[in-house]
Amino acid sequence: MKKIKVLLVGETWIVVKFHVKGFDVVPLGGYEDFSLWFREALQNYPDLEVVHLPDHLALSAFPWEVGELGERLMVLSDTSCSALTFYPDAFQVPMGSEVLAMGREFIENGGGLDDVWRMDAFPGLSNYGQPSWEFD
Repeated sequence: MKKIKVLLVGETWIVVKFHVKGFDVVPLGGYEDFSLWFREALQNYPDLEVVHLPDHLALSAFPWEVGELGERLMVLSDTSCSALTFYPDAFQVPMGSEVLAMGREFIENGGGLDDVWRMDAFPGLSNYGQPSWEFD
């Protein structure tokens, strides 16, 4: 049986906290990976192969060409627009491939996209939760 490849982008973040106690400031931090529940739930489906791309790696490790995606479903979950639209060499010319154009081509060629986002992930959202970006 050929497995359906699922690329999960996001569901991770780095937390930085400061506890102020009198004149003392205690910096705390950590890394949180909420993709665990998504990946655990999909383990019940043997025809799926899930590949997780954490947010902090999305910019440098995201597939930049449609051919690199293969036959798969992309799930963008709790990731920001900048994690996919900035470029690793953002301050060099040329900057690189156009991710949104590649996403459009991927979908037009039969690939699937599931955007599981929070309200502030993409700037310019209306009150009805419609994203401000489109492929057209």
